Amino acid sequence: MNLPKWGWIFVKLLIFLLIPTFLYVWIGQTLFNSHLKTVVTNDPDAGLSRSISALNLALDEEYQILLSQVKSTADKDWIIKNLSNPKMTLAQYHQMGTDLSGFLQRPLFILADKNGRVLFDSIGLPKTQTITSTTPGPLTAPNSAHSNTPTPQTIPFTVKSWPGFTEAFEKDTQMGLTTYENQYYLSVCAPIISNKKIVGAIALGMKLDNDVMERIKSITQNDIIFYAGSHIQISTFPNSFSADLAKAAYAPRHSAIRINDQKFLWDDVPIDDLDQAIAGHFFVFQPIHETITVEGSALKHMNQLAVIFILIMLISGVWYSLNLSSPLHQMIKQINLVQKGKWNTPLPITRPDEWGKLAKSLREMISSLKDKERITLILGKVVSPRTTQIALAENNYFALKGERRECTLLKAQIRGLNNTDPNTKPEILVEVLNTYFSLINQIAFDHEGMVDKFIGDKTLVIWGTPFTDENKEIRAVQTALEIQKAVRELNVTRVDKGNIPFNLAIGIHTGSVVCGNLGSDQYYDYSVIGGPLQTAEKLCDIAESNQVIVSEETYEKIKTLVRVTPANPLVMPGNKKPLKTYEINEFS
Repeated sequence: MNLPKWGWIFVKLLIFLLIPTFLYVWIGQTLFNSHLKTVVTNDPDAGLSRSISALNLALDEEYQILLSQVKSTADKDWIIKNLSNPKMTLAQYHQMGTDLSGFLQRPLFILADKNGRVLFDSIGLPKTQTITSTTPGPLTAPNSAHSNTPTPQTIPFTVKSWPGFTEAFEKDTQMGLTTYENQYYLSVCAPIISNKKIVGAIALGMKLDNDVMERIKSITQNDIIFYAGSHIQISTFPNSFSADLAKAAYAPRHSAIRINDQKFLWDDVPIDDLDQAIAGHFFVFQPIHETITVEGSALKHMNQLAVIFILIMLISGVWYSLNLSSPLHQMIKQINLVQKGKWNTPLPITRPDEWGKLAKSLREMISSLKDKERITLILGKVVSPRTTQIALAENNYFALKGERRECTLLKAQIRGLNNTDPNTKPEILVEVLNTYFSLINQIAFDHEGMVDKFIGDKTLVIWGTPFTDENKEIRAVQTALEIQKAVRELNVTRVDKGNIPFNLAIGIHTGSVVCGNLGSDQYYDYSVIGGPLQTAEKLCDIAESNQVIVSEETYEKIKTLVRVTPANPLVMPGNKKPLKTYEINEFS
């Protein structure tokens, strides 16, 4: 079975089911959504207006309480008397302020004399301030060009120019926001008057903290935030909502925003400082309660759509099943006939889909089997096409169980290739081996040799098996010389391209070997074994680059056809007599 094709059929079937299902869900959802309507269940505008009114009343109430305390304190005779007494010391004023602070219980309490000097405060104002004035130097004449020198002076800290106090020293009372060291206070600043003369000023304030915000929230029945200095100062919302809350500063007033998946209608209530300039904002948030209702007969339309979808799927499923199974039954029938030996049985399937491709493949397979039914008897060796044709034509079922043959063995090794060097790139090593092995393989095929195997940088080619060859020594020597010639030409090309050239060393020996299928039940390979393999290996080892060294056994068969040079004798283990060797110089 062709699994990729069946896999593609499965994918098509899956798409066939998924696309209609997706369309049904999409159409159904669109249909159902068309019947949905969002309805606001409360009146956010009215609720927001009530909250803003309640906020303003709460602020006015706080201001009135502070104003009442300020006036009550400023009208006390003993305070006016002490402020008018020039004999009072700073320590006495501090004690007086401490007593008043303990009585008033306000976070912001500032008491100043008629010159604005701070006599007592509860927020840690500095006691002195440094100013720079220009005065005559002690050693300089009054009319000298260097008579004026900047002189820093330390004087008592004064609030006379502070917001609110400026107006207080002009007999006006101010209410508004006071800021000191990033802390905001709802405050009132008023003069202290004796006999229509200003003898001092007093400021009282309430800190805007969590307690005050929660108290305002309980009055407005909604969450609020206080925004000043380009960011949120304090809020009744959880801290995790700050990112969504910051959007309100850039949203249009009286608009809807979403905070933590809850929709709110919000508005801005500005608050002035003691100079009557806007110093901050209260943002009031009124929840918008919504619900989703279904209008019309959505369920009826969904049921009708479901019935139509089921009918379409049933009809399409029946059609697809018939379309899928019909060619399968036809091919099974034809394959059964082929199994009975009826090779000419046609496969009349001309479809453009996978079934048509499968039928075409089956026709090609049947045609190939008719020509190659005996090829399973030939070993999986790399042999020349002509050798394969001879085997198929002559039914030459060779060496299936093993036999002894006289063969000529050619062993070639690439010289100069260091395949153990860790700096040699794998892609370069593979490219070199494939290039030279391809050259050896092609020339060996041209001379009817069987490439037995590639081992590392060595190659073994055999003549005399699987077919008897009377000219095996001649073919081997011709192959070796042609390989050396082709390598020299290849090296010239490699050098021109900037690549490193490599050479071959070749050893040739003739001897009796055992050939056959070697391996296990799961895997076997057609090969040869025997002592001549070791001899061919040794001849290759002693051969220099571009040399072809042959043994005496091979030389005796071709000595009238070649010109040679005697080479160093080869001593083989177990043999007392050295083996004569020869270097092939030319083949006539």
